[in-house]
Amino acid sequence: MGQRIIGFTGAQSTGKTTLLKQMRENDTDKKFHFVDEVTRALDKSVFKINNTAEDYNLTQSFIINSHLDNFYVKGALSGKDLILDRCIVDGFIYTYYLYDNGKVSHNVFKFAEHWFREMLGKYDFIFYTDHKDVELVDDGTRSTDIRFRNEIINLYDRFVFGQHYENIHVISGTVEERLKQIDFLIEDKIPCSICSKPTVYGVNHPEPYQDKENFQINGSIFCMKCYNDAYNLI
Repeated sequence: MGQRIIGFTGAQSTGKTTLLKQMRENDTDKKFHFVDEVTRALDKSVFKINNTAEDYNLTQSFIINSHLDNFYVKGALSGKDLILDRCIVDGFIYTYYLYDNGKVSHNVFKFAEHWFREMLGKYDFIFYTDHKDVELVDDGTRSTDIRFRNEIINLYDRFVFGQHYENIHVISGTVEERLKQIDFLIEDKIPCSICSKPTVYGVNHPEPYQDKENFQINGSIFCMKCYNDAYNLI
């Protein structure tokens, strides 16, 4: 199996930092290369985020480029499976919010949209941290504006969950429960007999992956999509 790119995404204050901190601590074999969130590395005297600046064009352009750098450059340099605290999905969602509120130009919005469409399917896994599990708290970086947070969540519902992306997974529950869901999804799996993608298959699935033997036909194992396609043809 080649190098895998694993991104995390979601609204602010949904437990990503705590979750990734625990993942780092659990990674005693150093199997992963962790990349911090791009906005935390910004020079705040030059780049402003959320609702604190008058001109976001430079900031959002830099953030989109940073996501590309994380995917292509940091991954190639590390040689390990890459764990990204936020990814191109965040870059697009927050740029759209700012564009919709008149703070980002049309050109910058289209730049973000292009790379969102171009890059989305290239991540092996994107984990969305469920906002319903974590209360909004002040982490010193992100806005604690509840209205702002809810608008971001609505944009995820519209642009991410209003579509069907096989590589995007919602993880929920406690930190321990989220870790179990991630471990299950990224573990080595039997490839689909048709498309060769890893299958969600087995008898010990955590919720909501308890399909058990439903993805077998005559001894062959399939991913959900190929199974459904084959089943509908029978």
